[in-house]
Amino acid sequence: MVAHIMCLTSSGGIPLFSRQKGEGDTMTFSKIASLNGIHMFLKSQDIKLLNTDLPDTTIMWKEFEQSIALIVIASGTTKYVLNKFLDAVFGAMILFVGIEELKSTKNIEKLKKDMRLCSPVVDSLLQCIDVGDGIYSKTDIINMTECIMCQEYNVLQTYLEGYVECLDSIYGCVLIHGCLVVATEGWWSLNPIERKLLIIAVNSEDTYTTRDIPVFLPYKSPNQIFFYHGRLYR
Repeated sequence: MVAHIMCLTSSGGIPLFSRQKGEGDTMTFSKIASLNGIHMFLKSQDIKLLNTDLPDTTIMWKEFEQSIALIVIASGTTKYVLNKFLDAVFGAMILFVGIEELKSTKNIEKLKKDMRLCSPVVDSLLQCIDVGDGIYSKTDIINMTECIMCQEYNVLQTYLEGYVECLDSIYGCVLIHGCLVVATEGWWSLNPIERKLLIIAVNSEDTYTTRDIPVFLPYKSPNQIFFYHGRLYR
């Protein structure tokens, strides 16, 4: 399966980033401009363009905060999954940049640079939209948290509660091979997409043993920075 995700400013159609999954031709600037031009023209006519179907491919457009336009092209998946995917991609953008920066889009060059921070998360999300033979894989429902059972559940929960208390936080979880084992009540109070994005962000930082990652929570606190403390044990 080949999939493309493109991000542009709504007002000027300036590309912010473009990512691809699978083998296929790279999306050229002229193609991106054409796809966005269709959306902008229909918008000027008070027509909202949602999606279009080709024989084996779906194209979907979605605008956020009247400032950011996302376009996804994918084959072998459903509109439901693609819609969830676009919401998650915008959530990843908020996670690293904050909603106010995305609303203003005044400093385009800075915004382009900031978008590089969310590229690993977007690439991981691209892996979540693959549907083969009409059967959902374990990660294609993007807003679900992957969990595994562990015999040491009670012991891990006790240590985790003590650890987050030392950090003066209510949010904490333990991951094994990228899957959640135990978590605090505060962690489960987060929006499902927030949990998904934070787990992906930690899993993409495999070059560090410990790191504080400044993030915005897309739903809980899109304007205020949190420091997400990620620690890897090998």
